[in-house]
Amino acid sequence: MTAAVDLKVEYATFSAEVDARELLAAIKLVLGTARPSAMEVISRVFVEQGEHGLVLASTDLLNSTRVTVPRLSLSGAGSAHVHVAGLLSFAQVAARSDDGAVTLSFERGTLTMAFGRRKLRCFAGYGEDYPTLPGRLKGEPLEIERRALIGLLTDALKFASKDDTRPHLNGVLLRRVDGALHAVATDGARLVKLTHEMPGAAPAFEALLPYKGVSLWVRALKASRMDEVELRRSLSIVELRTGLREVATKLIDATFPPYEHVIPTRWDHEITLPRDVLTDAARLAIAMRTDDCERALKLRSSGDGTVTLISHSSEGEFEETVDCDSLAFRVAVKAKFLLDALALGRDPRASLRISGELDPITIVNERASAVVMPMRV
Repeated sequence: MTAAVDLKVEYATFSAEVDARELLAAIKLVLGTARPSAMEVISRVFVEQGEHGLVLASTDLLNSTRVTVPRLSLSGAGSAHVHVAGLLSFAQVAARSDDGAVTLSFERGTLTMAFGRRKLRCFAGYGEDYPTLPGRLKGEPLEIERRALIGLLTDALKFASKDDTRPHLNGVLLRRVDGALHAVATDGARLVKLTHEMPGAAPAFEALLPYKGVSLWVRALKASRMDEVELRRSLSIVELRTGLREVATKLIDATFPPYEHVIPTRWDHEITLPRDVLTDAARLAIAMRTDDCERALKLRSSGDGTVTLISHSSEGEFEETVDCDSLAFRVAVKAKFLLDALALGRDPRASLRISGELDPITIVNERASAVVMPMRV
């Protein structure tokens, strides 16, 4: 089922016939970048006739998203910008309708979208008044599997600070070195380094991406059906391309902490425990807490071949003993931090590297190293 889209501008006219569902998907994606602002124009969406189809784009001046809706037919030239909140709802109805013919027309400051006997009219502006969007970057791209990049960014984002007043922590560092792509993030209390092996020749790559930019990348990656994606960067911008979807993000102008010095290279004890046992204990520690105190999980051993997991609150206490060879130690960790670290791996067992009661704890699995600070309890 297809939808006919006609867009007429006072000085130029173009028309495009596109798939209605593709148009709806494009509107949803570009709305992720457009945001309410005192600069009203950046809460709107840019529409133009492109070389390969109908282009929808948006920007918040730091990030921009561009989607090309494949054409069935296209002619003319022109551009406009419009607030698309109403268009989104109207497009959702049109995509479900048996009448697949949808018409968009722009003339004398009004954009009209119609199908069947329904019409939606919106005030629209000329494309020349919209902020300039970044040009497509050139040069050799870094190619990576789409699903692998989704996993790296999604998991790293959980460890990044959400405080945009700390820009050096409010994002994710992507770095290709020694035949692998690493995603590193920290909020100051914990740090994660995720690794995706990339053997063979590939260009060097390093970029510190802001939190919102990473979120937009993940949206675009999940909406794509491509097997591989391309990354390019200039001095100040990184561009993600996945099929007909592109997201350009301005790099964070700050220096990421020297994470190599944060990850311990020596430790007194390394214990390996069933991942599901640790996961269940962390969840119980979170569930048992009824006050505002941090939910801690204690781990201790007296060197007798067992490790005891303990959590207590004013409502009761949980305790479980697990067989594990170890010297005597005692440590406590925030249960939520431990749970997030355990979720990074799929191996049935997880390794914890521990030194003193106040030294960082490293949780290691087949694809990541997570460092968390212990708790005083």
